[in-house]
Amino acid sequence: MSAFNPEGAAFEAGRIMLRRLDELADSGKSFAFESTLSSRTFSVFLKRLKSQGYHVGLCFVWLNSAALAKERVALRVQMGGHHIPSDVIERRYARSIQNFRNLYLPIADEWSIFDNSELANPLLVAEGFDKQPASIFEEESWNKIQTI
Repeated sequence: MSAFNPEGAAFEAGRIMLRRLDELADSGKSFAFESTLSSRTFSVFLKRLKSQGYHVGLCFVWLNSAALAKERVALRVQMGGHHIPSDVIERRYARSIQNFRNLYLPIADEWSIFDNSELANPLLVAEGFDKQPASIFEEESWNKIQTI
């Protein structure tokens, strides 16, 4: 990977991550990973894990707007983190929420959604277990998530 080719480095890092996830899945060990869920890739992977007997738990950390997501990325950049273009953030924001609802939620054995819009006060919005009806704790946030 090369710092002079950030796109190539990101692609290679993604390949390394997928290879490592396959190794962990084949080992039968418990593990966790982070994703924006903006792609469908991990839905296939999680279905495979379930067929191997894994218990799938999802924790979705939500922000109440794409504008806030852009602010958080700008803050991360100020602290030395990597930049993501605004158009990519916009595209990923809605797609991540839609994929969580439509692709990933049906796979999960248990799930929770946290509203992290206020850094000092993350809120549990909703949670669910074993296909039972969701427990909703923050109705306004839950309704917004359902309409994005």
